Amino acid sequence: MEEYAIRFRHTAGDFGPYNFPKACTVLQLKERVWQEWQNPSVQAKLRGSPPPPKSAQDLRVIFGGRMLENQKQVKELHQALGLGGAGAGA
Repeated sequence: MEEYAIRFRHTAGDFGPYNFPKACTVLQLKERVWQEWQNPSVQAKLRGSPPPPKSAQDLRVIFGGRMLENQKQVKELHQALGLGGAGAGA
C-alpha cells in the first residue's frame, strides 16, 4: 500500500508526520488530527491557543493555498498540484 507522510502545521507547532494511504479522504486526515489534538501532551503544547474544534468536521485544512473538501482523496490533491504519482510527502 502506498502512503504519504503528512505533517500538519498549527500556529503553536506541527502535528505529525503521520502516514496515510493515498486513497484516504481529507475527512480521514482531519479525524486523525482531531484525535491527536485530544491528547493531553498535545493540549499542553498548544496551551494558550484557541480551544480545539468540537469535531473533525470543524477543522480547516489548507494545502497548496486551497481549503480542502472532506470528500477529496489525498492522491487527488497530490495530482492537482502537478506532483503526479512520484514522491512520498505531501
